[in-house]
Amino acid sequence: TPGNTLGSRPVIPKNELSFLGYTDANDPKFGKGGAALPVMIFPARSKNFYFSANTGVEYADFWNDLWRQAAIALESSARIVICGYSLLAVDDRARSLLLNRPKKNAEIIIASGTDTDRIATEYRNAGYVRARASDDVWFQTWVAKVRDSIAETRQSEHR
Repeated sequence: TPGNTLGSRPVIPKNELSFLGYTDANDPKFGKGGAALPVMIFPARSKNFYFSANTGVEYADFWNDLWRQAAIALESSARIVICGYSLLAVDDRARSLLLNRPKKNAEIIIASGTDTDRIATEYRNAGYVRARASDDVWFQTWVAKVRDSIAETRQSEHR
């Protein structure tokens, strides 16, 4: 099948799974192979959500399906947290998805460091009246508070 010569999805080698924090995980489609085609989309000005091979464009359907699933999730979410993402114009596909797919009455909470106020303003300008900066705009601080809150809730449940 054109566009599916390399399989229905990218295979993920152990080193990439480990980089993502999954130290004991193995991709069953990777097998014992030593090399794989790139699957990560790294932060760069130009993002291609496909792989050009001599057989044609590969993985476009895979990435398009992930984008479709993200759109469905955003459309059905009452609260969306943007954490550590700058929402720059160069990232047009993600930007369009995040600024156009949520319901206008969704709560949008932004914790993106120095970009937080700009992003909150962009959401409000796009009609999201419930867009606001998080109390903690730095990812590490926000995660620590969420973790502490969860731990506190668990402790109170066991009392």
